[in-house]
Amino acid sequence: MKITMILLRWYKSFNIRYRSDAPPRVESEARPWNAIDVGQALADDYPFIEIPIEDDITTVVGGNESGKSHLISAMSKVLTGHGVSSDLFSQTDFCRYATVPDHNPARWPNIGLHIQVDASDAAALKSAVASSSAPELLKEFTLVLGSKDPTAAAHVFLNRGEHPIAISADALKKIRALLPHVQFLDAEAALPDNLTLRELLVASDPSSKELLTRFSASAAQEAAKLILELKLDPALQMTQDDKAKVASVRTALTAGTIELSADARLAALMFTDILEIPASEIKQVLDQSVGDRGYSEYFLKHWNDRVFERLDLAHFWQQDDQASIELVFKDGTLYFDITDKTGATYTFKERSSGLRYFLSYYIQAKALERRGRDRHAIILMDEPDSFPSIVAQRNLLAVFESLVGREQAAGKAQLIYTTHSPFLINRNYPRRVRVVVKEEAEEGTQFYGRGSSRRFEPVRSALGIDSAQTLFMGATNLVLEGLTDQFFIN
Repeated sequence: MKITMILLRWYKSFNIRYRSDAPPRVESEARPWNAIDVGQALADDYPFIEIPIEDDITTVVGGNESGKSHLISAMSKVLTGHGVSSDLFSQTDFCRYATVPDHNPARWPNIGLHIQVDASDAAALKSAVASSSAPELLKEFTLVLGSKDPTAAAHVFLNRGEHPIAISADALKKIRALLPHVQFLDAEAALPDNLTLRELLVASDPSSKELLTRFSASAAQEAAKLILELKLDPALQMTQDDKAKVASVRTALTAGTIELSADARLAALMFTDILEIPASEIKQVLDQSVGDRGYSEYFLKHWNDRVFERLDLAHFWQQDDQASIELVFKDGTLYFDITDKTGATYTFKERSSGLRYFLSYYIQAKALERRGRDRHAIILMDEPDSFPSIVAQRNLLAVFESLVGREQAAGKAQLIYTTHSPFLINRNYPRRVRVVVKEEAEEGTQFYGRGSSRRFEPVRSALGIDSAQTLFMGATNLVLEGLTDQFFIN
């Protein structure tokens, strides 16, 4: 299956479609979903906003607060029931300035997906829908969430059939099991500068979670400090005040836990999915005594060989073709160091946050490649442009291409990401760009359907960039802030 279009009506910043600038062929196609839940009003009075999705990469472009993140969240909610941040699809998603046929408090926002069906999936899908009116040859279907009918969790249109088929919650669950699998690339998680081997083990093997129920280093320091400060009398009796202090420290020692961060989970993802280092091997190193350091070094060399071979950072990080990650293990803690063309070694704190976050995105993408996919996947990412530099963003485009490439994903992966950076737009594929703009008053977020495939002017306008077209087309650009700057250049 491949998603070909997302539908939005009365959702978050999306109201209804005010702009009718789609190509004539698209305008003439049947849109039976516009008639869902509009009472006595004409269906065309409340049309869905329709945004086409490419079969490989779709880049959603727009300024801040234009609705890009809402679009990503809506896709996830149709496929899984929850958004990028795990918020559930609910009535609270309803657009505050929605143009609706009535003000019924039971009204829901409508979001949906139009999906192309493979012949191999058609039979299973028709069985999940369980409709006697299902066509013999199923080529496409549209799934729409949101209804005033409490017995219908969603509606389905088969081959753009005129009449919707009401779907129960159980049937929706069966349909979702057949739909493309949703995977997120977390734009906020970064590879940690260091973490304990105990944390890495638990992040790699959740069954070892009890290992984190232990005292923290700060609690141990407080206990040592208290022992030195205790004033015991000859009869070894403590004062009431000392007893209270001991009880407090004991609680901290026995009840302290360590919460796994997203950064620790990212490190574990690299170990399990890319390096393919089993949790049992990590535990083996963790259980070694200080005197068996040579045994631990043996494993560490094996791990570093895997990092060099499988991560192959220099292939994508074009700013330094000798950049690599080196693992260093000391006193139960694993450190992630960076070596570069200078021959020196740096910690992440000594390098730019751009490299650190590029590594995060790269590791997540490589993990998806190594994991393999025997079913179609939808990969979602929201604004990966916050930290990487302009050059790093260009490098990230190469990672994206690799992620959906035929060789790695067998053409089954679709990547949809949002950005407000012109440097995360692949100028070689203008067909992939989708421009959304926050219009005036009740119009809300609108999709520019006639964004030219040969010019980036709509993109430039949406981002509020006052620049020449060559900024988007050239590999090397010089951007001047003021009119006088050009005189200094001359």
